[in-house]
Amino acid sequence: MEKNRVLSSEEKEFMDGIFQRLEKKVLRMAMRILKSQPDAEEVLGSTMIKIAENMDKILSRPENQRDAYCMVIAKNETMDFYNQQKIVQPYEVDILGEEISFMEEEREYLPEAKECLLQLSKEERMLLHLRFFEQMLIKDMASLWEVKEEAMKKRHQRIIQKVRNCIEEKVNERIF
Repeated sequence: MEKNRVLSSEEKEFMDGIFQRLEKKVLRMAMRILKSQPDAEEVLGSTMIKIAENMDKILSRPENQRDAYCMVIAKNETMDFYNQQKIVQPYEVDILGEEISFMEEEREYLPEAKECLLQLSKEERMLLHLRFFEQMLIKDMASLWEVKEEAMKKRHQRIIQKVRNCIEEKVNERIF
């Protein structure tokens, strides 16, 4: 979509619908990552602008994928904001800014878990975040990444196994 052009009534209706459905979800997700209401609201604004700029691409997707696609835009906008602000919280385990709580008996593995999660690629961390913190179904994730559900399930399992193996390896290094 060209910048500085007037939206048609259909496009305005689309943007209003997206805003009504996703406003709270985007704010909640941005708040969890940025931990600041003003920053979350800024991300909401930039997300809506990005959605408007990509409206043609979004409208070309099947209707059941549009909200998820918009949430990926929101996640990317949030992470861009996060990275620009250089918000670094080195003493918490996070997947895209989400703190993970460990049971008392698991706390001794916290340093290894932190290190292993930080070794994952941005995409791998995003997949884990969507699955565990946004509680997105594997089939929805597959649709979003435009892969078969079975392929997404395998990718998810491989990431989990990668983290487990890494933690085990680091714990063994520490013990021996």
